[in-house]
Amino acid sequence: MLWTVALIFLVLWILGFAFDATMGGLVHVLLILFVIAIGIEIFRMLTRSRRT
Repeated sequence: MLWTVALIFLVLWILGFAFDATMGGLVHVLLILFVIAIGIEIFRMLTRSRRT
């Protein structure tokens, strides 16, 4: 689920960047959210594999 959200953030960021619709740089917040979402998912995967 989190991978889907991260992918949506990435696609929206690419579209906003490609069409120069940065809205004063706010589109870059999507990139930050993408990185955070991926980081959370990787952390969950690592802690889940240690438990089993």
